Amino acid sequence: MEYLENARNLLEKIKTERNSLNAKVLDKSFSFTIFNIAVSLNHIFEWFYKDSAQDIELRKKCIKEFNPYEIDRDKKKYFKDYIDQILVNLPVNEKQKQIRLICNDYKHFKLAYIAKSEEKPIYLSVAGNMRAGNITSVAGYYESYSCFITDKYNNHFDLLMLFDDLITEWTKFLAQI
Repeated sequence: MEYLENARNLLEKIKTERNSLNAKVLDKSFSFTIFNIAVSLNHIFEWFYKDSAQDIELRKKCIKEFNPYEIDRDKKKYFKDYIDQILVNLPVNEKQKQIRLICNDYKHFKLAYIAKSEEKPIYLSVAGNMRAGNITSVAGYYESYSCFITDKYNNHFDLLMLFDDLITEWTKFLAQI
């Protein structure tokens, strides 16, 4: 049995939770799962770059690819063990930054600009070609919800899409190991 002991295990937890979301149901479990995914995506960065079992070059690569900090003061604080070894103009991963800001603002109860802005169902029509034999055709509609977040700059974005993008980036990164 595997436990939550490294970034790879944490990514599996994130994927499992993301796959478990039932977008048709907006109840406490949906909100709880959204929160868990956001917090886990925020922490996977630290779990990897602080993991002494990982090669130092891979940890530096992680910092370069997933750095969520814009301000040099924050970079010096969090990356003090690596600051002489990484780029001076360290790029910011905007998606990881957005997750960090969401988690930080939840932590400090600054919820005024972190709220669902849309809970209207999105209806999708799907139709297939009718055929005989082993091919199944489906016709009908599906109802799902989107989870949009509004940041303090009044930018709106789809939180589930942000999750999916970061999950893809982390999957690719960890596949290199």
